[in-house]
Amino acid sequence: LDFTDFSGRDGKLEPRISPDGRKIAFLFKNGKGAGRSVYVGQIDEPYKVKGVIPIHLGCFSAWAKDSSHFIMCVFTPGGTALHIASADGSSLSPLTEGGAWNYFPGWSPDETGYVWSQSPTPFHDHDTGRYDIYIASFKDRTPIRLTFHDASDIDPSWRP
Repeated sequence: LDFTDFSGRDGKLEPRISPDGRKIAFLFKNGKGAGRSVYVGQIDEPYKVKGVIPIHLGCFSAWAKDSSHFIMCVFTPGGTALHIASADGSSLSPLTEGGAWNYFPGWSPDETGYVWSQSPTPFHDHDTGRYDIYIASFKDRTPIRLTFHDASDIDPSWRP
């Protein structure tokens, strides 16, 4: 991908291209020319990324199958919360509360729910954060904890 229209240099992480191949969401941090944030942009035919805008200070994103929305982590006091946003980054709406470290979001196969990893500890290191896996439906957003042990369960996926 050609990022020459984006002012940020040497700091793009966790790129997620939408299923239709026309959009990208990525974290930019510790680089030059732009502030730390999750950004979205459009990908044109010669694979040039254009119209890149910052969404919010956060990380990790996951696209819906129709590329109309994505879930991302938003930094909050004392942790992160999952939020859902429209493909252009508008309509940011919380799915989980802050105060814990909510990372690695994913969609259910029928897209009526979502999965993620959460650590209740003040440490959000992926190796020592004691992450457990949770699921919830978009309808009621009540988290259901699936794992109960001291291992770090990260990067869950939900296969049909």
